[in-house]
Amino acid sequence: INQNTNNIGIGTTSPYSKLSVWGSGTGSNRLFELTNNASTTLAAFQENGTGYFLGNIGIGTTSPSTNLSVAGNLY
Repeated sequence: INQNTNNIGIGTTSPYSKLSVWGSGTGSNRLFELTNNASTTLAAFQENGTGYFLGNIGIGTTSPSTNLSVAGNLY
């Protein structure tokens, strides 16, 4: 925790946001992962910016019916 900014850093002593997670490079190593109690990966983000979500993702909806469901107007 940076005492001056109250930012939390994982993998860094100089976090630049409220929560900064730094990896060791720019490869395909997992930087962040969410799992359930059965050790199933629900979401993962890699150091190269690639992301993965298990199941459907909703924007503007709490009940997405496809891989990506967007409710509302697209501008």
